[in-house]
Amino acid sequence: MQDRRIVKILNEIICRSFCLLVFLLPLVFSREVFLAFELVKVSFFRFFTVWIWLLLGLKFLWQGRVAWSGFSGRFGILFVGYLLAVVLATGFSLSPFVSFWGSYERQQGVLQLMFYWLFFGCCVLYFSQCREKIAVVIKAALWGAVVVSVWAILQWVFPLLSDA
Repeated sequence: MQDRRIVKILNEIICRSFCLLVFLLPLVFSREVFLAFELVKVSFFRFFTVWIWLLLGLKFLWQGRVAWSGFSGRFGILFVGYLLAVVLATGFSLSPFVSFWGSYERQQGVLQLMFYWLFFGCCVLYFSQCREKIAVVIKAALWGAVVVSVWAILQWVFPLLSDA
């Protein structure tokens, strides 16, 4: 009984973490860097990805099992081939350091690609077991989009808000 309660609490914390990520990520920006997706957003995304992975690991340790069969058959072969191509492309690039880490402002190198794959793994592992939470996370993403849209309309109507 206690095990189910702890797993239920962990599921709720994971769901709220997903909601926070998809709601706040469009709202995170830095006035010093004028790119659409910059260092601050990448750091925010990486933090939440690691946080969700830790919570998922804690949940699976508590349950004693992992329900994952995603790397079987053709998908596994394609994924391994893709990883091999990325490693070769990074190794033989003109600047392997920048290829791995990405430029300072954008941080869109192979390391960030790995975080995108980790986030995808988080989504598959969590939402394959808790399908009812998908609608909750989508609503959080839509509310984040509403806030960004309202802010953009206000900036268009009142240009002084663009400097804030």
